Amino acid sequence: SKCNNIAVLGGGVGVPPMYMLCRQLIQQGKKVNVILGFNTSSEVFYEDAFKALGADVTATPVDGSYGMKGFVTDAMRELDTYTYFYTCGPEPMLKAIMQCLPTQIVYVYCNPATLSKNLAVLTSKYDVELIQPLDMFPQTPHVECVVLLQRK
Repeated sequence: SKCNNIAVLGGGVGVPPMYMLCRQLIQQGKKVNVILGFNTSSEVFYEDAFKALGADVTATPVDGSYGMKGFVTDAMRELDTYTYFYTCGPEPMLKAIMQCLPTQIVYVYCNPATLSKNLAVLTSKYDVELIQPLDMFPQTPHVECVVLLQRK
């Protein structure tokens, strides 16, 4: 199906899992807006890698030392509306994304042990359609989970 506008959102350690996804979406001919969240400019990474893929990238250090000052969700408000949100980041970012009420969220999480805590927040407004474990980084002990959520 045709995706009009895709937002790929990553905060801190949630940035690397979004890279492979972004690459696949761009290979499929999708327009991808990547918004990366960090605390300071010294923490910004993968920005050039996402740009090399052909994504539009906005970095949002909270302290305003680089890019756009604020949070990932601040940058979301500056851009167009989105057909799909793909996200991997901390609970406060999820709560802010929920305020935008996207129809669907694809949530990638790297710690199944705490995934249930974040799903408890998300399921107040979203139904879980699918949960799929995925080993995106086999050299580490982590197993990511991809969760498809549909607005109630």
